Amino acid sequence: MRFRQASLAPFPVWAAGQDEVLNSAKRFVEVAGKGIAGLFLLGQVGAGKTHVGCAILNAFLQQERTGKYCSMTQAFRLFRETWRRDSPTTETEVLKQFCLPELLVVDEIGVKKLEEIECVHLTDIVIGRYDRRLPTILISNLNMPLLTEQVGERVVDRLKAGGKVLVFDWPSLRSHIQETA
Repeated sequence: MRFRQASLAPFPVWAAGQDEVLNSAKRFVEVAGKGIAGLFLLGQVGAGKTHVGCAILNAFLQQERTGKYCSMTQAFRLFRETWRRDSPTTETEVLKQFCLPELLVVDEIGVKKLEEIECVHLTDIVIGRYDRRLPTILISNLNMPLLTEQVGERVVDRLKAGGKVLVFDWPSLRSHIQETA
């Protein structure tokens, strides 16, 4: 995976707002997500959201905490695989995979419109984690109103309870890195 070694330091800070996002991410790690229902990492394509989400996850893992990263499509693929008659796994077992880690990072929300069953699964995951007081990070290119429309108010409300929205509103870091290379 590209971000297996992602870290919050050093992190290229060259646009307004990046230092605030980086400081919020570092604070999240310092408190190990305690008392924080979740983070929303929202913004432009290539702005560093996945890097920051994975860097937070890596910091958790370095603290010998448990964590999981997946894209939205990967998560739902696991649920769909349980629908096969010969599936060795149940939906409940898949749900546990997402509800038990001390940190869950779900990326690429909004790449496609969620089907009703996908919304149900995401809601079950977020409620399961919220009830256990475990933080969740959702990453999307959507703004907050569109994300709320996509995943539902139940999900957003729970993660906002003690959570934070970090907006990555600068141009792609990929473009910036290519320009300076």
